[in-house]
Amino acid sequence: MFDPLPVLCLVFLGIASWQDVKEREISDFTWIMSIPTAIAIYALSSRDFVQLIPGAVIVIAAYLMARTGLMGEADPLGIALVVLSFSWPVAGIPAYFPVFILSLLCELGAFASLVWKKDNTGAPAAFTYRVKKDQLGLVWLPRLDDGNYAFDLRDPRSMKELIDEAKKRIPGESVWASPALPYMPFLLAAAAVFLVVAWG
Repeated sequence: MFDPLPVLCLVFLGIASWQDVKEREISDFTWIMSIPTAIAIYALSSRDFVQLIPGAVIVIAAYLMARTGLMGEADPLGIALVVLSFSWPVAGIPAYFPVFILSLLCELGAFASLVWKKDNTGAPAAFTYRVKKDQLGLVWLPRLDDGNYAFDLRDPRSMKELIDEAKKRIPGESVWASPALPYMPFLLAAAAVFLVVAWG
């Protein structure tokens, strides 16, 4: 029988990915529409809620990482959507496990290629590198010489506006910066690849 949940998940992750790449912010409306819809379909289809327990641990861990700045604030919600939508067992484990692991591996690979041969000698913070000022953008976030970000990440203004302001304020041609890859596109890609293989 056709399962609509994974397809709906891909649609909503696609919307979230587009927003994440374009603005580095995901509309609350995306999650208001997706999470309750997934919960309703899950509940109405009489699925095994036990399969969600390990996923809940992953979501809680992602939330705690988001609170410390190691993940984006929307990332736990995307993971929660995948947990609800990919909960069927595969080789004795819920399908969301391979999706989650694959997404992390893809992001780590992209991170490695991004920082390849970048200079971090004397960097004021971990995962901080010297980049040309014109490289600053939604992927490279500027840091000050004391290791702090050049702006408050909780500032309600758009990320583009904050970065443009930092470019004008920080002197020199090169600056310290840390990579901040959007996670949603990797989660979308991993979910899509897994679904193609699973339904192949």
